[in-house]
Amino acid sequence: ILSKLQIGSVFITDPTLKPTTRKPAEEEYTDAKIIFFYPQHLDIHERRKQCGISEGIITFFQSFTEDDDPIECVCTLQYTHVVKEVETDKWLSIVIRHPESLYGTKKTGDEESETIANQKLVPSVFQEEDSKIFHRVVDAFYNYFCLFHGSIGRLLEAKEKEGVNFEAILYDFTENFNKYFFNEEYVRNLMWNLCFSGVFYCPIDRKTFLQAQYMQNGIFMDFEDSVKHISLFHEEFFISSTLDNSNSCLLYQ
Repeated sequence: ILSKLQIGSVFITDPTLKPTTRKPAEEEYTDAKIIFFYPQHLDIHERRKQCGISEGIITFFQSFTEDDDPIECVCTLQYTHVVKEVETDKWLSIVIRHPESLYGTKKTGDEESETIANQKLVPSVFQEEDSKIFHRVVDAFYNYFCLFHGSIGRLLEAKEKEGVNFEAILYDFTENFNKYFFNEEYVRNLMWNLCFSGVFYCPIDRKTFLQAQYMQNGIFMDFEDSVKHISLFHEEFFISSTLDNSNSCLLYQ
């Protein structure tokens, strides 16, 4: 299933944000909540529609789920909307595009919808097990972003205090994520890691392990100003890492 998917859009919203103008129009309330939106070429009306769908999903499902439960996926013939509160008041929404044949029959040209927001909610053969994969996409997006750039909240603070280009960082990351996450090799690893979240340790003797640590320390000494962490792998086996366990597992996957 994963090899057939593509990202339609990615956006982050904060429902607590409000317009700063004195007498804001109704649309400005929606615009104020949008922290980031990908792709950039979509017009403001399409962005508002998609964010409205996301807000509706959140409002509806929060009435039926526990605080620690994820918001469920909403699936149409062409798109699946996945929403998750990744940080306090920071909602990550990913709209995933998939072939119509995956969950239903192809529509005629008259019924063809032009945008993500105009998709009709119709019965499909969406399987409950598939939601694990779609939620995994959201988790992977957020975890990888935090690994390389820190939390969304911290980056927003850096934007205000230091002038960090928050939108450019997220845009570049999303472009790379969309390119590499759905390639064939990662798909194989992901399907395995849905069932197994640990690592395979490399079977090496004590002398080889100590040599690996010596090499690691040497790299730190030679590049102390530019290298923060080192992870060592041999083929598909894990040797060691200076990262914590969760981030080491993330890189290993």
